[in-house]
Amino acid sequence: QDVGSEYRFPEEYQPYVKGELTYEQMLRAYRSYNCFLNVNSIPNSTTMFSRRVFEVLACGTPVISASSPALEGVFGNGVIQVADSDEAANWIKALRMSPDLRDEFSYEARMKILLGHTYSHRVDEILKRVSLNNHVVGKARVSIMASTNRPNQIPHLLKQVGKQVGVEVQLLVATHGFEATPEHKNLANDLALNAQWFYQDETISLGSIYNFLIARADYPIVAKIDDDDDYGPYYLLEQADAIDSMAA
Repeated sequence: QDVGSEYRFPEEYQPYVKGELTYEQMLRAYRSYNCFLNVNSIPNSTTMFSRRVFEVLACGTPVISASSPALEGVFGNGVIQVADSDEAANWIKALRMSPDLRDEFSYEARMKILLGHTYSHRVDEILKRVSLNNHVVGKARVSIMASTNRPNQIPHLLKQVGKQVGVEVQLLVATHGFEATPEHKNLANDLALNAQWFYQDETISLGSIYNFLIARADYPIVAKIDDDDDYGPYYLLEQADAIDSMAA
């Protein structure tokens, strides 16, 4: 089918056009390169850009694109937007030579997709609009087990859980040898945490405590959070996505 010249590959690049790929092959191809170039056929739209941008970024590969208000609105700095071929060439060189730079750009963009731009999100949105809320999948639900014998570490623990995004959390806290204070519980409420507190005698083993907490987990995914570690805001979202991707 004939298309306008503005939508054709330039003549000098025609020898490099290798035909077509199946969808499965295309997803493998998206992961096989240091970066992808994107051209917007409707550059001034505030809402429209190609689905492939989502797919490439979801595969963990950075995208270099001509500027677009739509891309800016959805991804911000997650998509590298360039004004001319020289700027594009410089970015291609930088991404090719720096795995860390590639990871930096692909990670944030991929997390934005997991937070709100998967097919599941779109289906859920349609279901809500037609009042089929009972069929909405929603966020991944994670029961968090946490056992601590250090009262002073509870604020740190709660803040690590409170900054998790993209998941619905049930927090099960075992206080090993001490009772949680009103201040601890108020902080959990301030962080909008669905927290349950369980006193455990100091003579009880840690393994027994975790068995106790697992038995009270209401959500299909169970995670363990330590009271002295730092966790990124996407920690649980990434774990839930990995489980979903593997159909585990």
